[in-house]
Amino acid sequence: MIGEYLSLLIESAQESSIVPPPATIQSIFSNLLDPGKDFILPLLKEKGKEAVVEGTAMFHNRRFTGTLNVDQSILFTLLSGQNGKAARFSRKVNRGSPNNSANYIVIEVKKNQVKRKFKVTVRPDGRIDVNIDVKLLAAAMEYPQNQLSSEKEVKRLSKTLSKMLTQESQEVTRKMQKARCDAFGVGRQLIAFHPEVWKKKKWSQDYPKVHFNSKIKVEIIGSGILK
Repeated sequence: MIGEYLSLLIESAQESSIVPPPATIQSIFSNLLDPGKDFILPLLKEKGKEAVVEGTAMFHNRRFTGTLNVDQSILFTLLSGQNGKAARFSRKVNRGSPNNSANYIVIEVKKNQVKRKFKVTVRPDGRIDVNIDVKLLAAAMEYPQNQLSSEKEVKRLSKTLSKMLTQESQEVTRKMQKARCDAFGVGRQLIAFHPEVWKKKKWSQDYPKVHFNSKIKVEIIGSGILK
């Protein structure tokens, strides 16, 4: 049945941290009425005769305002603390031909291996700072096993991936600000803890001016089975 197929498709994407936990009519409706938080939904597209998840769709003020691709969507779920059972990344970490699989690493992070800190700060001049720090304890699922036996190489890979994912996470927050999609609920934090600041804001205009500082630290703690 089509409905069952789509339901399983979204459920699989949620377990893989591509989309946030399943939204319901009730949860969407509450966000529609909440001026301090927007929402993100799975983005489904037709590919041939099948439906596929191509990332997520961003909304602001009840309107569709932009999209995040699959990699960006995974980063969003990690930054927002809505990741599923596991998150998997494939990145090029060595120089050389992009067609050589030895130049790539695939890492996987389980749900209980993600540590996240989220803080909204209002400065005396009214500037709003949002700090998101995420630490990932990752397993290298695909990478030459003999190289992972070197502690120096493991540290290099961890540092390289940290830099890559931090830069990508900053691009995600910029893209969300451009779409005016406050799915992190920064406005909700202001309403709850800084109501006097919130009253002075026109959030659709002021949200893109928020200063986001996102940082992702990767620590490789194990390996997969590839030899």
